[in-house]
Amino acid sequence: MKFTKELYVTPEVLKENKFFKSFINEPLLSKDVAFNGAMKLPRHRWFYYKPGFSPKLIDYFLDKYTLPAKTLVDPFCGVGTSVIASAINHGFVSHGFDISPLAIEISKAKITNPSSEKIFNAINRINYSKKYKDGIDEYYLKKSFDDVILRQLFSIKNEIEHIFEKNSDEERFLSLCLTSIFHEFAHAKRDGGFLRFEKKETIPNVEKRFKEVVTDFINDVVKENNTLFSNSKDQFENIKFEIGDAREINMKSNSTGIVLTSPPYLNRYDYTRIYALEMALIGLSDKDVKAIRKNTLKSHVEAKHKIFPKLQSPLLDELMDKINTSTLTNQSIPEMILGYFHDIAWSISESKRILKKNGIAAFVVGNCRFSGHHVEVDSIIAEIGSNIGLNLENIFVAKARGSSVQQVHKYGEIPLRESIVVLKK
Repeated sequence: MKFTKELYVTPEVLKENKFFKSFINEPLLSKDVAFNGAMKLPRHRWFYYKPGFSPKLIDYFLDKYTLPAKTLVDPFCGVGTSVIASAINHGFVSHGFDISPLAIEISKAKITNPSSEKIFNAINRINYSKKYKDGIDEYYLKKSFDDVILRQLFSIKNEIEHIFEKNSDEERFLSLCLTSIFHEFAHAKRDGGFLRFEKKETIPNVEKRFKEVVTDFINDVVKENNTLFSNSKDQFENIKFEIGDAREINMKSNSTGIVLTSPPYLNRYDYTRIYALEMALIGLSDKDVKAIRKNTLKSHVEAKHKIFPKLQSPLLDELMDKINTSTLTNQSIPEMILGYFHDIAWSISESKRILKKNGIAAFVVGNCRFSGHHVEVDSIIAEIGSNIGLNLENIFVAKARGSSVQQVHKYGEIPLRESIVVLKK
């Protein structure tokens, strides 16, 4: 759908907004709140992750603020952009947590230093005509792949695990290469918040495509190792990734200089479905994925949440009064919105706990719209954070974004904001 471009030149903040004076338009960040910038950079480009952002965003904030410690925590780390960029570019000790085992596996693979000789030997040893003989029961796999192709791909996965020790740099690297292109062989595509099934006329040659991506990615490592004064063997020592919940961060209190993160946007996107194929490839059953889905942040209707007992937000209360009296496409939306901000409050509270005095918590968020009502996520988070006991520094508005096609058709166009809410302890 074609939008009225003039509406989106300058993101709108009404003067009635209680935080009006805290908003700063920062168009230089407009491209950095998206993952596209990362796809041109070594290692970062090894897996496209839709909700991610560019390493330049990390550079911006770490250069801008004087922090009490060179320690960064990202409780929604995704595929590790903030953690890797802060450690490599700025010398931080950096910790990444994510509830998704897939995200953590990818993050760990991106900080490997595999032997190029071993990698090339391995891809020439693999028997690409061999077929995987065990049962494959996962719903998305059976629905998305031709059986012959699927068994060929799983056979490659098995051979990688037989050639190299589990969790070795070489095994992690080759597994990532396979995971990175896995969707290319499926009769499905990621489309917005869904995985849509559609028959493809042609499927790439598995052996050729796998060797192409391995050769491409290993060149990043070779170039690094050939760089004068390279310290690629130990440059990742200050990085740690682990599965974890942002509502209960596994870090000591008063230990962190900055929390820099991007929670899932309140847009009903369920990333356990969008990346269901890759989750199945790494060994997660349908039952495993459903369990993860229920425990994710409540940005979609199927997630569960726990009440944050000290949640205070008049802005949220006012919004819920409007939502609860509106015509809705899904009757679970009010619970989802309320649950989302309860979950966010837990995450802010945990960020406050682990931050040192004068530490910064920066949340990259996107506003949204339901039943024509503008959900000002950035303002509500600013209010929740302030009531939890953090000081609002600024809300940097990176760019304007459009509503969904359905919202525009029914309620007209208004520009929504994509912002970074910065709180200080």
